[in-house]
Amino acid sequence: MDNLLAGLSLMFFELEIVNKENNTNPVLVFSVACSIVGGFAVLLDMVFYYLRGASLLSLKHGVQSFIFLLAWAVGALLIGWLGQMAKVFAVSVSAAVLIGFTWPIMFTKYVKEQAKKEASEEPEQPVEEEI
Repeated sequence: MDNLLAGLSLMFFELEIVNKENNTNPVLVFSVACSIVGGFAVLLDMVFYYLRGASLLSLKHGVQSFIFLLAWAVGALLIGWLGQMAKVFAVSVSAAVLIGFTWPIMFTKYVKEQAKKEASEEPEQPVEEEI
């Protein structure tokens, strides 16, 4: 636990890249950092929604805001973990912010594009006319 807090402190407050030389669990540190940033993204959006009446993230805040917060944070944690395991990202604040704020936006665009691609690739079925 101390190692995780030390890594998060190093990343967020000293703005250093966390790696194996200065922390034994850089993957865990990065995943938790992405989750924290993802939670802040929903909180900032909720504040903006209640102040301005519009959500920048296209969320409908209210009773379900806690579910958005939890889902966004867990999703950012998983995407950060997968990205770090694939060695796509450096363990830095900028990468955590990128994942924390944008993972659902990019994911939904990807799913929509795949659905559109599958719909266009399916051959049309002949329609039988009734006599």
